[in-house]
Amino acid sequence: MKKWLLFFGVFSYLFFLVLRLPATYLLEKFGPLPRQIEAYGVEGSVFQGRAALVQWREWRFESVTWNFQPLTLVTGRAEFSVVFRGLEGEGHTQIGVSLSQESYLKDTHVRIRVSALEPLWRPMVLSLEGWVLIDLEHASWKTEHLDLLGKVTLENTIWDSKPPLSFGSYLVALDTVQENAMPVQPPEKTKSAEKNSKTQEPSEPAIRGQITDINGPVQIKGQLLAYLKSKTWQITTSFWARPQTPEQIKNLLSLLGAPNREGHYSWSSRGQLPSDF
Repeated sequence: MKKWLLFFGVFSYLFFLVLRLPATYLLEKFGPLPRQIEAYGVEGSVFQGRAALVQWREWRFESVTWNFQPLTLVTGRAEFSVVFRGLEGEGHTQIGVSLSQESYLKDTHVRIRVSALEPLWRPMVLSLEGWVLIDLEHASWKTEHLDLLGKVTLENTIWDSKPPLSFGSYLVALDTVQENAMPVQPPEKTKSAEKNSKTQEPSEPAIRGQITDINGPVQIKGQLLAYLKSKTWQITTSFWARPQTPEQIKNLLSLLGAPNREGHYSWSSRGQLPSDF
C-alpha cells in the first residue's frame, strides 16, 4: 500500500511539474503542432496560458486561453477549458483525453460570422452575411471512430445582393452514422453490380447533418454526409416556396430546374474533403 502511495505521489508531482512548464518550451521541444495548426504569441504554462492567435488552414482563432481542470484527474481524464474571442466570433469548450486515449470535446458553444466559413463553399459564387451557432453536446474520437451529437444553426442569413436578400435561419442536427460512401465520380455499373452494392452493409463512419429551415422564406429538407475514411461528402436537399416567399427567391429556385408535382425543387452535390481534414 505504501509503495502505491509513493508511486502516486511521485507521478502526481511529475505530472504537475510538466503542467507548470512554459507552453513555449513544449512547442519548441515537441512541435510542430499537427494538421497545419500554428500558434502565435504563446504565453503562460500548460496549466494556464494564452495564445494571441491560433490558425488552422484558413481559420483564425484570436485571444485563445486555456485552463487545466485538475479535478478531472479523479475520473481518469485530463481536461482543459478553452475560450477564444476575436473579430470573427467567440466560443468556449471543454477538451480532454481519457486513460483509454480517447480525445473528446464537450459543452462546446461557438458563435462566428458566416463569412468566416466561406472557404467551405469557395467554388460557389455566393456571399452571405449572418451568424453560425455551433452547439456540441459531445464529440469524441479514437483512431477512426467518431461519436458526435450536436447542432449547427445558420442565423439570419442575408445574401449580399442588390438589394440584400434575407434567407432566414436554418438548423443542421448533427450525429454520426455508418454509411456506404459514394465515390465523387461513380463509375458505370452493371445491373448485377448495382444489386450487390445495394445489399452491402454500412462500412464507413460518417458525420450526418439533417437540414431544416426555421420558418424561413423557403422550406428546406435535406441531408449532409461527410465520410471520414474516404474524405468525401455529399448533400441532397429539397426546396419549396411558401406563400410569402419573395419573387426574387422564387426566381432563384427556378434555376434548380423544373419542380416535381408537389412544387419541390431538388438539388444534390458531392465532393472531396481536404486530404488533411
